[in-house]
Amino acid sequence: MLATMAAMTRPQLPSTDRSERRLLLQFVVGSAVVAILLGAATTFLLRDAARDEAERSARRSTQLAARGIVEPALTAELVAGDPAAIAAFDELARSRILDDATVRVKLWKRDGTVAYSDQDELVGKQFDLDDEELEVISEGGTVSEVTDLDRPENRADRRFDRLLEVYTRVHAPDGTPLLYETYVRDASVSESGRALWRRLLPTAIGALLLLAIVQVPLALGFARRLGARRREREQLLQSAVDASELERRRIARDLHDGVVQHLAGVGLNLHAASIEAGTDPATAATMASSAEQVRQAIRELRTLLVDIYPPNLRELGLRRALEDLVSELPARGIDPDLRLDVPAGLSAQREQLLYRVAQEAVRNAERHSGAAHLLLCIERVEDELRMRIEDDGAGFDTSTPADEGHVGLVLLRDLVAAAGGTLHVESSAGNGTNVRVELDLHHG
Repeated sequence: MLATMAAMTRPQLPSTDRSERRLLLQFVVGSAVVAILLGAATTFLLRDAARDEAERSARRSTQLAARGIVEPALTAELVAGDPAAIAAFDELARSRILDDATVRVKLWKRDGTVAYSDQDELVGKQFDLDDEELEVISEGGTVSEVTDLDRPENRADRRFDRLLEVYTRVHAPDGTPLLYETYVRDASVSESGRALWRRLLPTAIGALLLLAIVQVPLALGFARRLGARRREREQLLQSAVDASELERRRIARDLHDGVVQHLAGVGLNLHAASIEAGTDPATAATMASSAEQVRQAIRELRTLLVDIYPPNLRELGLRRALEDLVSELPARGIDPDLRLDVPAGLSAQREQLLYRVAQEAVRNAERHSGAAHLLLCIERVEDELRMRIEDDGAGFDTSTPADEGHVGLVLLRDLVAAAGGTLHVESSAGNGTNVRVELDLHHG
């Protein structure tokens, strides 16, 4: 664990200006998409609302005509079917009600008899009234609906294609309720709705655009503050990494020049003493055993030095360093399979980062997994460098907090992200472990 933390290498930090621009662009594009969607929804809603308002206007016009024109002109003779009264009402209807929009006028008795129609052939004929029409005669109110042109009384109106019929209740002088009905061209209602919609739509779209424009400076300020916070975190990480780099170099140098050399001297002295004590077998054996223990300690310290600061990575490159990394695995019962296609021109920082991840994954496989095989693969896929370390060991449950053997990979994930890549660890009990690193070769 100490070696892993000491080995955290210098990452290539992302371009903050580019990140801020990307964040701002994402916000602007997102706001534009939302504005377009809201604009489309507003358009549909306004269109429907304008259509509803146009129908309400048609109902109001019918109500006003019923109260102001029709009822004052109703007579008992008209209700009784007197031709002169019908002719007089027809003249009134054609001069004050019928126009390019209102194309039909009818008066109905409760039994379905047409008391008046601008179509002479319908006057005096009887048709079935539906429940809604009977309810209006009985209870009052004003109703509008699309005309059913298949009804017998409407078949002559098919040339109009589509009509909106509006009906309300009126009263004859003796109180007899009649159904007053007008037929309005649906096109005129639709045009009225479109005219209202055209008046409202610019205001709605303008409000959405103004909201989007106001949000851009806010988003820019937010992106700058976020970028500043990110730079602060990156600077802290960079400082920690720089300090770690210097410290592990110092530790490696001090161990090599100090403790390792002293132990080497002690080992030589013990070996010489064991030879001189040949007349005393017990002392000679103790001296020889101590000398071997010192040599073993030196080997372990040198292995630790390579873990902390591998000189072959800097001198020989990533391929040779990885070959050295797995060279001891066969002696520990693990069969390594190396497939290394390391692209030329890979920066030293990225080579160090890939080595640290591979080192941690190989160490975990060696110490914790009980694996028999290990694959270490590096390949270039288009503009991306991918590294995989797979073992067939015991695996672990990734849904639980990382144990001591896998904390190093968790720490390295942030460094990989800072270098413009991702680190994934996939594992499950009994199915081995798969560690993947993906780096964008054009990043930074």
